[in-house]
Amino acid sequence: MKFCVKCGKTISLGVFCLKCKTPQVKFEDLFIEVCACRKVHDRGQWHPKDLNILVRDMINKQAKSQVDINLDWDTLKKGKNQFKVKVENEGDKHVVPLCIAVHQCDICQRMKSGYFEGTLQLRNHSEEVLAFIDKEIAMHPDKGIFISKQVPYRDGVDLYLSDQHFLQSLGKKLYEAFGGVKKVNARIHTHDNATSKDLYRVTVLVEFPHFKSGDVIKMGESLIWVREVKKDIIGVDLKLHKKLKFAFKDSNAQILPQYTTHITRLYPYIEVTNPLDYQSIMVKNKLGNAHQNQEVQVVIDKGVYVVE
Repeated sequence: MKFCVKCGKTISLGVFCLKCKTPQVKFEDLFIEVCACRKVHDRGQWHPKDLNILVRDMINKQAKSQVDINLDWDTLKKGKNQFKVKVENEGDKHVVPLCIAVHQCDICQRMKSGYFEGTLQLRNHSEEVLAFIDKEIAMHPDKGIFISKQVPYRDGVDLYLSDQHFLQSLGKKLYEAFGGVKKVNARIHTHDNATSKDLYRVTVLVEFPHFKSGDVIKMGESLIWVREVKKDIIGVDLKLHKKLKFAFKDSNAQILPQYTTHITRLYPYIEVTNPLDYQSIMVKNKLGNAHQNQEVQVVIDKGVYVVE
């Protein structure tokens, strides 16, 4: 025997008697637009959303109910997908038709068409630089930022990016993080008659130093041990035993090979084993603490210099 939960009257079905029961809700059919990239079109924009949560919210906007729904993105096919959603409201059971239409969002359409607003030209880049770019793009999943094409070159790669404002910001961040030379060029691509404005395509060139931290480079007559490569390069002039800070401009800087050897003499001056002829030779630069048979790295340029 069942009783109305509101007045206690004996009933046979449901949870309310006919007197206490509110008029039966008539649920409207549901329609959702989605993209294969797992974004949902909602209020004029595309956003990543959980389909099951979205359907429950749509039902509960009509009437607070229990919703039996278990949608899976992987089961959706291109075009219209028809479903039946089981809904229970105040003891009454309903079946609400749901149509999920799958088609491309604006971003996917642009990606398929090869759309781009600018080119990032990387020269002498490293895997660390590419990882940095991927991370920056991943931080803006809803802004339609993507690489539409990659064109490799002998000393680098051109990346065609979908957003020129992001491109210019990215070029600045790369320059500040890794140093090098940055150049920006903009040219008129087309004219928008609707806004009476010229539309530009931007090219950002970032040429990175071809050397890295720990290298010894020769610039003119200077031998520089590179300690840090960022917006400014920090190093030590081995000849003058002097710290340096400078911007990268000389792409012809020569990287000197380094050799592992040992200190053979401490007094009256420091000598090491010459790695080329294995003879003991005087070190031309100053050293701090040193001891006999100490293993050291050296470079050779009209004499031997120890890399500190």
